[in-house]
Amino acid sequence: MAAHSGWPEKRIRQLLRDGKLRHLRIGSNFYLPRNAIEEFISDNMVAPSVRPCHSTGQE
Repeated sequence: MAAHSGWPEKRIRQLLRDGKLRHLRIGSNFYLPRNAIEEFISDNMVAPSVRPCHSTGQE
């Protein structure tokens, strides 16, 4: 999964331990659905903030 996502294996393991990635655990093995990382990104995406435009009063 790390090679497929481009994320470091250590980061994926940490997300698994923290219960932040959807997975199936059998014994000490973790199995992730193919779209688990995409789901994580979608669920944690932060929308850009919108700053108000300030008019200078000159046109």
